[in-house]
Formats: sequence, C-alpha cells, structure tokens
Amino acid sequence: MSALQPMLYIVRGLPGSGKTTLAEALSSTCFSADDFFTRDGVYTFDPSRLSAAHESCRVRVHKAMSSGVHPIAVHNTFSRLWEISPYVLLAKQHGYRITAVTTEGSYGSVHGVPGHTIVRMAQRWQQYDYEHALWLEKNK
Repeated sequence: MSALQPMLYIVRGLPGSGKTTLAEALSSTCFSADDFFTRDGVYTFDPSRLSAAHESCRVRVHKAMSSGVHPIAVHNTFSRLWEISPYVLLAKQHGYRITAVTTEGSYGSVHGVPGHTIVRMAQRWQQYDYEHALWLEKNK
C-alpha cells in the first residue's frame, strides 16, 4: 500500500442524477450494477437478475481492492444503507478511506426508469452513516 490511504468513492443518487458522470470524473476505475446489464454497449435491464447484478458489482470492487487499485468509484442508487454496507466492510478490510457523495441533479434517466419508480426510491431514501452501514453489514 502506498503512503496515501487508497480511496473508495461511493456515489449515490436517484436515476438521472449524475452518478455515472461524477464517478467517471473521480476515478478511471468505476463499477456499478448497471454494468451487468450492458453488453456490447446495449443496456438490457432484467429485474429478475438485479441481485446477481449487485453481487457482480461487489465482487468486481473486491477484486480491484485486492489488487490495490485506487481510487475506485462505485455508483449505484444506494437508497438504503444496507445497500452500501458491503462496500463499507470491503473498504475497512482493505484499508480504503470512504467518501460518500450524493448526486442531486435532474438530467433524465438514460435507462428509462419510470417516474413512479424514482418517486418510490426517493421515498425510501436513507441518509448515509458510515458506522450504521458497517453495523448493518456485521449484523445481517
């Protein structure tokens, strides 16, 4: 590990809020669950595969951390703290600092997420709390 502690950026926000744009500005190593649904530049969402998409994202972040890659940006909606907690635990295990950023822009969803779905996500939104997210992961 270098003298500087490596950084994990957790970029969260509603669909169309600028997560991907910000993540790509913060790091050349970015991961998201959406990557799972993109093949040859074509995004095809399958809600039945959402759990697998998030697991794939977590595994790829873990591999990057294990290889000492930094900085890393992971950009998902992360509306609830338990969704962030696996990344908090990974960061702690691998000695990464965390900076959590919430995007609040309104640029329109590039994946066509319906407005009523975005409203539901906003209604269940939880504010980020590192200690609570770590506790959730340890006690699931």
